[in-house]
Amino acid sequence: MKRLIATILTMVLIFGLMGCSGGNNSPPKGLEENPASDFEYRYVAELNGIEIFNYTGTSIKVRIPEKIEGEPVTSIGATGYLDDYKGTFQDSAIMEVYIPNSVTRIAFWAFKNCRELMNLTIGNNVDVDAEAFYYCTGLTSVTIGNNVTLDYDVFYGCINLTSVVIGNNVTVGNGAFNACRALTNVSIRNGSLLNYRAFVDCTALTSVTMNGDVRVDYEAFSGCTALKSIKVDRGTKSIGDDFFDIATGVRNFHEVYP
Repeated sequence: MKRLIATILTMVLIFGLMGCSGGNNSPPKGLEENPASDFEYRYVAELNGIEIFNYTGTSIKVRIPEKIEGEPVTSIGATGYLDDYKGTFQDSAIMEVYIPNSVTRIAFWAFKNCRELMNLTIGNNVDVDAEAFYYCTGLTSVTIGNNVTLDYDVFYGCINLTSVVIGNNVTVGNGAFNACRALTNVSIRNGSLLNYRAFVDCTALTSVTMNGDVRVDYEAFSGCTALKSIKVDRGTKSIGDDFFDIATGVRNFHEVYP
């Protein structure tokens, strides 16, 4: 039976007509591919292409090449093991990065502590490992392509991230945007899944737009105390059995049914 939780303020589901296209993940105008000489890399048969594992260039704006030596660049990896482990761009001073559609994997800690990184574009069909962008504290804008899987805590500690555009068929893992406390708006496209506590403690988040069939797991927006509006496309068929628990932790909550 449908529940009605009335409190002081309202969280309203506004049903409107909205487009269902993915985010614009085209390369920024004028940003050329970095040469192969900017990277250390190797061919990995299991990944069907080149893995770059160390950035040696000096450019603060990086466009990952789609091919090196005629082979597709499919992975942004790491070097070392245990205490010697280091992601490709870990601790670097890059400010912008474009990741092309050829890349299918971004490794654990690949961009850890890139504190100057501000703008990030991720292409289509890529698996992003846990904590890949851990504590990229300068990051303000993220555009994620279609058919992307984000593991847990991918953007943990990105405290200045304000805007996220998520493409079609994207799986957002547990706590992927955990404690992104400057995040104010999120746009989510058709076929996407928000897992448990995907946006937990995003305390500045005020608006979420869902275009198309989006599934929302339990407590996906737990602790988002400023959240006031969720806009849902008329074409949405299902938003998950736990949709009305997405804002567990929000003090001012009211459920409205069409």
